[in-house]
Amino acid sequence: MPAAVIASWQRIWAYFEQHPEIERRFLTDFEAYTGPDAVDIHIGCR
Repeated sequence: MPAAVIASWQRIWAYFEQHPEIERRFLTDFEAYTGPDAVDIHIGCR
């Protein structure tokens, strides 16, 4: 699971590098672990 979360964050970072018109807030990003093999990643945008 940790490797999947790291890979997800890498995809998120790449996405925002490719889409600078979408501004991240960096105040409300969080991971919600919804089960032993499940996580939701929430990203705050303007």
